[in-house]
Amino acid sequence: MGNFNYSNIQIIDKKKSLNSISNRPEKLNAINSEMLNEILDFFENLGKEIRVKGVILRGKNGNFCAGGDLNEIYKFKKEML
Repeated sequence: MGNFNYSNIQIIDKKKSLNSISNRPEKLNAINSEMLNEILDFFENLGKEIRVKGVILRGKNGNFCAGGDLNEIYKFKKEML
């Protein structure tokens, strides 16, 4: 398997498939910029894994994703003012 070491998503190798698990349960797996960059990197590098036939997207602790991280959006907006 490729080098899929991330802090905000966890990758579990299931031979012909990979599980990508959002790993920010304290924020209901809301996507921040760091997680987004990790997801993009994962999918860009996935093309090198010819044995993988599918990817299962999940969220840790039963929450798939609450959407965008509003705290990060608020912080960005505040910095722009």
